[in-house]
Amino acid sequence: MTPNTPTPPKPSHPGRPPQQHASPAAAVAIDPMKLLHKYKFVLIASIFIGIVIGTAAHFLFARYAPKYTAHITFACAPAEEAVEIISVATVNETEMERFMGTQVVSMRSQKTLSKVITDPRLQQLAPSWSKNYLRKGNIDIVNAFKDFEDMVKTSAIPNTFLIRLAVTTGDQNDAAGLVTMVKDAYLSDLDLAYKSDIVARRRAIRDSLTTSNTELKALSERKARIVREGRIDSIESDQSTASAQLRLINAELLNIQQSLEALTVIRANDDAQLQRDTGIEYDSSLRAAIDESPMIMSFKQELKSLQTALVAYQEDGIQPGHRQYRQIVNQINAHRRKIEDTREELLRDAFEARVQNTITTIQQFRAQEAELSSQKEDLVEKLTELTRLSEEIADIDRQIEATIKLMGEQNTALSDLMAASSLSSSQRVTVVESATVPDLPTFPVIYIMIPAGVFLVVGLTAGIIVLNEVLDQRIKSASDIRMIPRTPSLGIIMDSSEDPSNPTPVSTAFADDPGSVFAEHFRQLRTAVGSALNKHGHQTLVVVGAMPKSGATTVITNLAQSCVASGVSTLIIDANFRRPSIHKTLDLGEGDGLGDVLAGTSSLESSIIEIDRGPSVLRVGSKTNRQVERLSSKEMKQLLKDCREKYDLVLIDVAPAIVAGDATILANSVDASMLVVRAMSEKRGQVARMSRELGDCRADFIGVLVNGVRSAAGGYMRKNIKTSFNYRTSEESAKGKPKDSAA
Repeated sequence: MTPNTPTPPKPSHPGRPPQQHASPAAAVAIDPMKLLHKYKFVLIASIFIGIVIGTAAHFLFARYAPKYTAHITFACAPAEEAVEIISVATVNETEMERFMGTQVVSMRSQKTLSKVITDPRLQQLAPSWSKNYLRKGNIDIVNAFKDFEDMVKTSAIPNTFLIRLAVTTGDQNDAAGLVTMVKDAYLSDLDLAYKSDIVARRRAIRDSLTTSNTELKALSERKARIVREGRIDSIESDQSTASAQLRLINAELLNIQQSLEALTVIRANDDAQLQRDTGIEYDSSLRAAIDESPMIMSFKQELKSLQTALVAYQEDGIQPGHRQYRQIVNQINAHRRKIEDTREELLRDAFEARVQNTITTIQQFRAQEAELSSQKEDLVEKLTELTRLSEEIADIDRQIEATIKLMGEQNTALSDLMAASSLSSSQRVTVVESATVPDLPTFPVIYIMIPAGVFLVVGLTAGIIVLNEVLDQRIKSASDIRMIPRTPSLGIIMDSSEDPSNPTPVSTAFADDPGSVFAEHFRQLRTAVGSALNKHGHQTLVVVGAMPKSGATTVITNLAQSCVASGVSTLIIDANFRRPSIHKTLDLGEGDGLGDVLAGTSSLESSIIEIDRGPSVLRVGSKTNRQVERLSSKEMKQLLKDCREKYDLVLIDVAPAIVAGDATILANSVDASMLVVRAMSEKRGQVARMSRELGDCRADFIGVLVNGVRSAAGGYMRKNIKTSFNYRTSEESAKGKPKDSAA
């Protein structure tokens, strides 16, 4: 908020500050530490009640419904220890885990438990339990089996090869007898299954041996046929010879291909010379060869003789005009022409001969290349066939070797099975701890019953507390505001009675004692409100109380004092035409005010009261001019505009929202609005409705302030108040009472 900052024009629904959205969890959000603080004595009492109930329940169950458990522990050995090596498979941890899991299920299988129920020893070893199922001298097998199945428990002990079998019943002797019968029935079934397994495995190994013999015979016959038909004895030498020939052919092919490349280049150059319009340009090597030919050499010798004769004429003084001199010169010129013509003819013949020779040579090389390529293909095909035969023989040898090895293992396994057929299965599953009559019951146990009683009572108490908190819709603190969807919170104002300095009167507490804890709450409110207003450049704020006695007027006066203390020029307008109280709160008396300015009987400047080191005040005005309809008039809008130009902040008091709709009328003319609710008075649904009504107006709804919050509502508020007060008093005693400064 800055001085003389004009309010920008707004649309019908101006951009509002970001609203806080309540997540699904926020609708039932509960602070556990706050509840513990609030209900700590109730929870402590529930702990003692739980101890009493747990102790009483222990003695009742011990007297009338005890439970005794007898158990037997079995040890499982790996398969190698039982029958040495029974098969070629390797026994590992996975096999042991699977084996133990099978035994755990088998011990309490329907077959094993049915044997116990029908065992003639049942009435002798478990008389108390069995008599419950006697019907005319016989055991009721169906009902006995259902109950007995729930009594038997089996489990593998973690990180061991041990299995525990347990039976729980109401009589300690019955428990020992029943668990013994379960053990006997299980070991009997296990021994029978073991012997059946030995017979089946012996038959499987013999069948496997027969199959292996058949495969070995077939492999041997196949190898003999390949050796006979493919002359296998000469494969290695044939492979060596063919490989050597292939290397020679590859070398010759390489030479021929290189020669062909060179000849092809020569042929291309010669063809290019033949196509030239200016004639053939013979290379120096061809010219040198022609110059050395006998014919050219003979012509050159004759030319040299003529030139010598010409020199002799010159020495004899014969002049160039002499007939003999000219005759010699003509002969020399004729010989030169003859030499050139002959050379050209010889060059042409030699060039054509070279072209023809190149063509012939290329054809010969290509024929040789084709012949060698054909020979190469034949050799590669031969080597491939030889390699295939060699690999096939090697593969057959490997199969024969593997089959012979497998037959040896199968014969060893069969011998081991024959030796193991006389062994008892108890060598794989043995009893390491026999059943004994239990001395103490497994239920009830005092150190379980007491915690269970405490847990039950405390849990029930906590559930009632939480249910009460969830169903309680009253606003108690700012956290309850945050539970309302799309409703921002401006924080809380503590109840003045919570402040150890006990500020009075409350309406001017900030001005009277700016160093109090109560005043500090209004500084925090000033920061929150200032941040919300400055974000959009707002200057006029209507403060709406939800209900009568919500404390909106007290909030306005103290907030105004706080803003003035921070250097913000502030005006309070009393627009509560129904029950005005600003003039009483500030001890200003009645006089011209808002109603008179709107009626035109008084000017704005003359109606505003300036308070020394406090906010300016525009009272409600005379009773005859307090007409609610004028709050929406153009005069009211002009008044607000004039106030914006003169003051940084304008705070407007209005009738409670539950009493009248004056707040919504003003909310369509001012920049922003806020709602004040009193803790433990209004409910969340009511506050949500009022917030929506204000939010639907033209003014930005900046949030809800919870007033009159007591530390009795729980949390850390009381401790924070005490800490703040002690800090202030210690500072004052050391330096003197400080004056409030701009925040």
